[in-house]
Amino acid sequence: MDHITHFHIDKFKSLHNFTIPFPPSPNNTFLCLIGKNGSGKSTVLQAIDFAGEIFRGKISPWLKSRNWEKRDISSFQRLQNINLDIEGRFNGHTVNWSSSFNIQQLRCTQEKIRIDGNTVFSVADGKYRFFGENEVKNIFTYEGSILSILDKEILEDRGLTAFCAFMKKMYSFDTLNSKQLRMRTRPVDADTNIGRGGEFLSGKIATFSAGQIKELLAKVCEFYPWIINIYTSSLRGGWKELFFVEKSADGGTHRFSSQNSCDGLLRLVGFLTEFMTSDTFIVFDEIENGFNPEIMEKLVRMITDFPTQIIITTHNPVIINYMQEDIAIESTLLVYRKQDGTTGIRRFFEIPEVSERLSYLSPGEVFLDVDIDDVLIDAELV
Repeated sequence: MDHITHFHIDKFKSLHNFTIPFPPSPNNTFLCLIGKNGSGKSTVLQAIDFAGEIFRGKISPWLKSRNWEKRDISSFQRLQNINLDIEGRFNGHTVNWSSSFNIQQLRCTQEKIRIDGNTVFSVADGKYRFFGENEVKNIFTYEGSILSILDKEILEDRGLTAFCAFMKKMYSFDTLNSKQLRMRTRPVDADTNIGRGGEFLSGKIATFSAGQIKELLAKVCEFYPWIINIYTSSLRGGWKELFFVEKSADGGTHRFSSQNSCDGLLRLVGFLTEFMTSDTFIVFDEIENGFNPEIMEKLVRMITDFPTQIIITTHNPVIINYMQEDIAIESTLLVYRKQDGTTGIRRFFEIPEVSERLSYLSPGEVFLDVDIDDVLIDAELV
């Protein structure tokens, strides 16, 4: 499975020389971010989304969708560049991409790609080149990475298709909300997801085959066994609306639209739809919102079993208890603010004061038992 093994970003908002520590076990693709309000958890999710947007080449619309200005993506006002270094395994090869993103120009003015340690592509001084080829080409107008506008054939011939496709589909659903999940939308294409706020959910499900609907329904029934059907209905102008059918007390059935469904059901369907259709990095903020403990326990166990890379944030220590202990220990990352205002991150259960409590407390109980401020001071992290 294609996946990222290294993510480093420098000078994006509060992230200064910041590296995400991925789980050491190759079969563990799950990360859970914990930390106090304002520590920078959402900023980490935004940074992942930013990296994906660089490869989609639509930085201006991305800023507008978040009501941001150029100056908002870096807290280092005198510095004009955000540096990224991302590495992973794609099609059996190690691919490393490094870049320098110019905030004023909204594009990467320097880029380099290495495959298995060999440099194959670079951008510098207004030109780009593929190594092993004599031609050096001038750069034209674009946003993000120049890789976002190169023909698929060019990328395929040079072994970059899998990496670029993975990055383009890397999104953070950190603004997922019930209002947008309820929206009527037109059908979307196969590569479109449910939308950062869930606004394309009905359009995405409208493209599902009968087999996919059956799979989605089976997963939903694990949480809501009274739901017996899920479908979309066509409205004027090609718009689609999501409907559910449930058992009724008189032995019949009752149909209701997404406009009248509970927030938890919609969030669950949004999560499951994305898990079923995504083969890249999936990022969800405060995943516990809208769910009772029974639903959350099943969802966490389902998430940790998915082969796709997933990052969630949470304020709820019980969620950590729902994970297998080895996954919880490897995957729980503490995000915190340093004295200089920048954001730090480390494996929570590697902090000595925390790890010693695992001998008599469960991972979730440890999270609940410790005082984060004291832990940070004792570990000399602030």
